[in-house]
Parts: sequence; C-alpha cells; structure tokens
Amino acid sequence: MTPNRLMVLGILVVGVSLLVACKGEEEKGNEDKTPLTYQGSSTIADNILTEAVPAFEKETGIKFSKLSSDGSGEGFKATMNGSADIGGLSRRITEEEKKQEIYHQIIGYDALTVFVHVDNPLDGITRTQLSGIFTGAITNWSELGGADVPIEPVTELLDGMRATNEVFEHLALEDAKFGKVTQVDRPRDCVAYIDTHPNAIAFAALAFKTDKTKGIPVDGIAPTNVNVQSGAYLLSRPLILISKEVPKGSAKAFFEFMLSPKGQAIVAKKFVSVSQ
Repeated sequence: MTPNRLMVLGILVVGVSLLVACKGEEEKGNEDKTPLTYQGSSTIADNILTEAVPAFEKETGIKFSKLSSDGSGEGFKATMNGSADIGGLSRRITEEEKKQEIYHQIIGYDALTVFVHVDNPLDGITRTQLSGIFTGAITNWSELGGADVPIEPVTELLDGMRATNEVFEHLALEDAKFGKVTQVDRPRDCVAYIDTHPNAIAFAALAFKTDKTKGIPVDGIAPTNVNVQSGAYLLSRPLILISKEVPKGSAKAFFEFMLSPKGQAIVAKKFVSVSQ
C-alpha cells in the first residue's frame, strides 16, 4: 500500500473514531437530561424541593415529571421498587433498610419542634411530659401548671408511614404507642390546627411555625441550629435523599446540586444545612 493510501486510510479511521466519540457524548448528554421523579417526605418536598427543583431545572435543563409527598415510608418503598428515581426521608434510615444497601445522602437536619398556642403559658416540656400527653396519661393542662382545660394532642395520620410520627414515637414516646389524638393530614396542618384550637399541642418541622404558635424547649434544650446539628436537641433528625443505587446521569446531577452552595443555601432557609 502506497504512503498516500495509508495516509488516507489513517484519516478515515480517525474520522470514524471522532464520529463515534461525538455520538457517544451526544447520547450521554441525552441520558443526562432524563426527567426525574421524587416520592417521599412532605417535609422535604414542601419546604425544600418547591424551591430547589425549579432552580435545578433552570440550571441544568433536567426536569422533574413527578413530585409526590406521601411520606417517608412510601418514598422508601417507591424508590426500592423503581417507581421513583429519588426518595426523601425525614428520619434516620432503619437497620432493616440499611440491609437493602440503598444509596443515601444527608442534605440537612431538622428540629422536630413541639408547638403550642402563643397564649399557652407553657414555656418548656420534658420528654416524660410529652410521652404522658401523647400516650394519654396526661389529659389536662392543669397537670402541667396551666389552666383547668383538656389537652388536645394533634398528629399526622397515624396509618400513613409518616416519618414525623415515627421519629416522635421513637424519641419522645420511647416506642410506646400513641393514645387518643386528633389526626390531620400533614405536619403543616397539625401546626395550623393550633391557630384555632388554643388547647392543642402538636409536633412538626420548625419550618411550619405560624404567627399564633410557638415552639418550646424539650428537657430545657431549644431547637436551635447548633443543638440540632450536634444532636443535643432530643427531637433532631436528618433530612435524607435516597436512590436505589449509586445515582448516575440526571439523578447524580440532582444529588450534587443539593450539596452545592446553591442547594445548601435553599436548605438553610428553613433547616440546618450540612455545612453549618
């Protein structure tokens, strides 16, 4: 074969290689734009993703086709069975869940806060008192130095695998069962209920505070950022994103965004960021 023909052949080989490489990059780029789905914690969805998702979509062009906030338990199941790309847990991962080797990333921390009406004279509560109220052993505010009126404990729906209930039951009730409570749909609804029911008490993310409610210390420790991140506050909990396996493509981009300065700034508006 003449030198000229060898040169032409070499050029053709290089050209084909570049074409294949470009095509591979193009396909990879398309894969990276695959729409995402989220299912899980309403605390994360309502207070973080409502701002984080639009910011992420604007920055990357990757869209979310579904945001479902039906609770951490449902989010874990959906992620494991493949019906959700990303799940959200507003609680620690259980030992049983860890056995399934799910990928997880803490994106922030929350103070599960005990709320009462602003007119309630109670300025603090102990774990024992909390347990008494929500198991039914303490039923009147006079037992805690308040007025002689019934206490109305309020929770999310108890049959919905809600992380807020699970965390509270484990940490405050020491795994005892809830007694008679008023059940409403979401943590936001629990706090809003107190606005018009001054004898009520509820627990929810600090972000759900209203003008007519106040969060009170537990065992003398307030739900401040420092106390939450250190774990000194009794009802501290992590906010976690999960995926069935190590995230790739679009999912990897979102996990990275949530740990970026922009993503963490969004978390820090209502919670404690991992960088604080």
